[in-house]
Amino acid sequence: MRRRRNPGLVAIVCLGLLVPVVGVAVVVGLIPTEPERTAAVPTERSERTGTSTPPTGTGEVHESDYPDTWDTPDDVPVTPDDQLTQPEIDALLQTSAAADAGSTCAPEHLTLSFRVVDAAAGTIFGYLLAEATQPCTVVGWPGLGARGEWGDPLPMQIDPEGRGWDGSALEAAPVALAAGGCAVVPLRWTGERAGALSQAVSSAVVQLAEGSLAVLVTNPPKGSTDWIDWTINSHLYPGPWQPDPGLCTG
Repeated sequence: MRRRRNPGLVAIVCLGLLVPVVGVAVVVGLIPTEPERTAAVPTERSERTGTSTPPTGTGEVHESDYPDTWDTPDDVPVTPDDQLTQPEIDALLQTSAAADAGSTCAPEHLTLSFRVVDAAAGTIFGYLLAEATQPCTVVGWPGLGARGEWGDPLPMQIDPEGRGWDGSALEAAPVALAAGGCAVVPLRWTGERAGALSQAVSSAVVQLAEGSLAVLVTNPPKGSTDWIDWTINSHLYPGPWQPDPGLCTG
């Protein structure tokens, strides 16, 4: 005798099988797809829009970087700064210039000097000044180094920065100079500073553009208003070239 299917029982069985399937579909539908996860992660945006990134600095100075005569002068006569050869001057650079295309000023186009303007809480504030003898353009961060009064290279920590003394962003935009015009590099320094028994800077070394020759900038006499008291392990923070804020005499 053939048994007939009970329609009610079939409906119950089918319903029982359907519920788990629907539940799985609902759960799967709640799992975000990969594109949705990616869209939910905020992307990093530079806060330096319109401002070039400063070049890499020298890093911390260690005692192994000090010259042998760092704490006392040698008995050997010191070669005067103005008698150094170009390779000897170039070898004093500790950071290289970082300039975008458009830098046209060569050492013979500019008169370079330093100006000290303020001091606060162990920080000295000043400028590197460049007065043009003929039209040219400076841009970016100059390379820097220094020679001590005993004839030694002075290892310093140099960290180029893209902000002013008040924390505002400084653009590394080209500064076009007419003859007699002037541009400045904002500069501050902390850390070790030259005293009575420390080897002070006799001349700073400046590179105007990447790959160009370095030039010596003689330090004013010790104790004068614009004397830069860098020494071994001073910490320098140079900014990029900026238009003259009214410091130059031209």
